[in-house]
Amino acid sequence: MSTQSNVVSESPMARQTVAAATISPFRRLYWSVRREVWENRSIYIAPASVAGLLIVGLLIAVFRGALHIGANMNMNQGPHNGVVVAYDVASGAIMGVALIVSGFYCLSTLHGERSSRSILFWKSLPVSDTTSVVAKAAIPLVVIPVIMMTLVIATHLVILLILSATFAAQGQGAALAWPNPGLPQVWGMTLYHLVTIHVLWYAPIFAYMLMVSAWAKRGPFLWAVVPPVLAGVVEKIAFNTTYVFSILQDRLTGESSGAVEPGGGMRMESMQLIDPLHFLASPGLWIGLAVAVGFLVVTVRLRRWGSAL
Repeated sequence: MSTQSNVVSESPMARQTVAAATISPFRRLYWSVRREVWENRSIYIAPASVAGLLIVGLLIAVFRGALHIGANMNMNQGPHNGVVVAYDVASGAIMGVALIVSGFYCLSTLHGERSSRSILFWKSLPVSDTTSVVAKAAIPLVVIPVIMMTLVIATHLVILLILSATFAAQGQGAALAWPNPGLPQVWGMTLYHLVTIHVLWYAPIFAYMLMVSAWAKRGPFLWAVVPPVLAGVVEKIAFNTTYVFSILQDRLTGESSGAVEPGGGMRMESMQLIDPLHFLASPGLWIGLAVAVGFLVVTVRLRRWGSAL
């Protein structure tokens, strides 16, 4: 006499649900960030290309006028000053391009999901909208700064090698290629600038761009630029004040943060000029971070409704 088995086999959907439940939120976030890096290779190709062009340009300059490079770099202020300029130009170019890439990424990532309808596929995966938005915010706030810092260090080391060989060949001494302040101090100040300005101070800007990308059906760049500019124009006409433009200028230049010079430049003279307490005590920092959190919360809501737009 055969007995009917009481064991019910699990369906593929049930097994998928159980497997999804065993994945930790941190691991989902990690793979979401990796997916963003895989799909947006420009976030590291563009800065790396600029670094490569800088190295090629330096090599061309060396081979075309190797006997005169020392005199060209003196600039009536000593070779060390010219060496520092070479390193600063490399850092500025890499960070400038990376900022542009960050802006384009934030404005296109969520808008592109809706335009290509790929959002329907990603919503079918066991990843929440919050995890997806946080992963996208991590690209300009974590991934790109790490890439920038890595490229700056690598480019500086290559520049050091090239200049050392050039000065040694001229009989001037390879030590002239070492900048003043030293490279470790330059890297420390660069890292401080990245964390304070490019990450913390610019966080509301990147979050605002992500929100616009999640909302705008077309032309996210125009929707990101026109409203704040229009608000400033209306304020000027109606009240003859410029508070909106002043806030935008301060946020873009970081003058009130204490991490940059009054003209908007990076403080690269000495580590003694770095004052983290002054930066952390800035009201604009915490107001900006609170606004950034608000923008991200709105972005999560917009993405949740994105498949219906």
